[in-house]
Amino acid sequence: MNENSQAKRKAIYISLYLLAFILLLADLGLIIFAWGLTRLSEGSWAVIYIPYLLLASLIPGALLFVTNYLCAKHEVLKAKTRKSFLIALISVLVVGSAASVLPIEIKYHDLRTYSREQWLNSNPYYRGMMIDSFIEQVDLVGASADSVVYYLGEPLEKVESEQVNQALEYHYDLGFYFDYMDPTIYVVTLNETNIVVSAGY
Repeated sequence: MNENSQAKRKAIYISLYLLAFILLLADLGLIIFAWGLTRLSEGSWAVIYIPYLLLASLIPGALLFVTNYLCAKHEVLKAKTRKSFLIALISVLVVGSAASVLPIEIKYHDLRTYSREQWLNSNPYYRGMMIDSFIEQVDLVGASADSVVYYLGEPLEKVESEQVNQALEYHYDLGFYFDYMDPTIYVVTLNETNIVVSAGY
């Protein structure tokens, strides 16, 4: 292979390395951006899409390994240089992903754990995330209507029940956490003496 062809091939492979690096940084930037939205806003999409952003980081990762293989096969770059590129990009991927994902997981865990204060200040989607934790902590059956409102706040609506000896249903909106097509409703059913006889979604 003449020197001109070798130089062109070297330029192409270096460009591929740089492309992989840019794509990786862009993807990690989006992850950090999504993390920021999760921390600072009620945007539940941020939590949902982070796993997909992590999967997207496999694209520049694959490009990196293919480029590294071709460079080794055609002896375009020295082994030490290839190794340096590989270590640098893997380090960016590992450190950047860990720094982005760990806070998200901590935040996600906090959102799934019921507390009265957090429930009362959350939107329906986040309430959906907390409902299983609430059910584990509080058994509403046998509780009064006032207790229900204490734990869950005022319901979205109060509906007359068609069941015998069950006068009223309290409906709480859990958003689209369980179903992306239709919102889930947590239903608390009370009898004629305003005592809870059942609760569930």
